[in-house]
Amino acid sequence: MVNKRQFIIVVFSLVLILFGSNATFSFENEPNGFKGINWGTYASELDKLNYMIKHPRIEDAKIFCEKKDLEQGLGHGGCSVYYYFWNNRFYSGMILITGYDNFIAFREETFNKYGEVTETKDDTWEMRYLWNGETTFIQLGYDENTTQGQLRMESKEIMSEIKRAIENQKKD
Repeated sequence: MVNKRQFIIVVFSLVLILFGSNATFSFENEPNGFKGINWGTYASELDKLNYMIKHPRIEDAKIFCEKKDLEQGLGHGGCSVYYYFWNNRFYSGMILITGYDNFIAFREETFNKYGEVTETKDDTWEMRYLWNGETTFIQLGYDENTTQGQLRMESKEIMSEIKRAIENQKKD
């Protein structure tokens, strides 16, 4: 049986695939990266990150964490900022947000930076906001059951490459 976490990951991945490859829109201050790192930057060019684990579902993808999180003893489970690389190229970043009040403050900052979006509700997220730009897809969500939120940004171009690679692997 699929647990709630696996279900959330599957739903989130489907949203990324569906929204990431369809019509493009524009939003205020659309970034070409995450936290100062441009999409496509090679992991070897960055010294502020430490390798953590291989991505559990995407071949040739690795997940990194900021060294400062590791130095503060947060380690793998407590890392608050994640960086995703595929074929050594940066394609996604995620910030974890703990607690409702922290999420609301973070949501306000995010709306101020990227503009207003429509709030959506479904079985997995109490609140979910999407920005679908020309180069970047952003999802900000909060799960009331876990009191966890996350901001995830992804390169639409590299996500399309990953999707094609996965489809080609299925054909082989």
